[in-house]
Amino acid sequence: MKRTTVIAVILAGALTFVTLAAADIIELKVNLSNATCTTTSSNQLNCSGDLTGLGSQTADVSVTSGFACTNRGGNNPPGQVSGTQSGIKPDKNGNATFNVTTSGASCPDQMTPVFTGTAACPGQAQIDVTQQFSNRTKTTTFCVPIT
Repeated sequence: MKRTTVIAVILAGALTFVTLAAADIIELKVNLSNATCTTTSSNQLNCSGDLTGLGSQTADVSVTSGFACTNRGGNNPPGQVSGTQSGIKPDKNGNATFNVTTSGASCPDQMTPVFTGTAACPGQAQIDVTQQFSNRTKTTTFCVPIT
């Protein structure tokens, strides 16, 4: 009887270990829906949306965009804005919402910034969803039009 109990405990422990290890190995497909990125009156970007496919992992959402200011010489000095919402906890179905506002873009001499996007997302806001697993970090990038 003791031998059967010991074997059962060992098998249960091994199964738990394999299940936990597999959870870090299985690729989750993170999706973004209902995403919007708008320019605020303070020259910031405000992006929000719904994430699915997070599993039980928390996520960090970062929003990045470049901007340009047209000066009197017709040149466009570049800049960049970014903002992050950390520790987003998904619900029991692996879904979560986010709302991130970047720092403000500022231009000299009362010029208005024009958001230009990033190299990965030209003319659009780049939204990076990062998840930390025990053995790696996974980042999924989305490009969202700026209105």
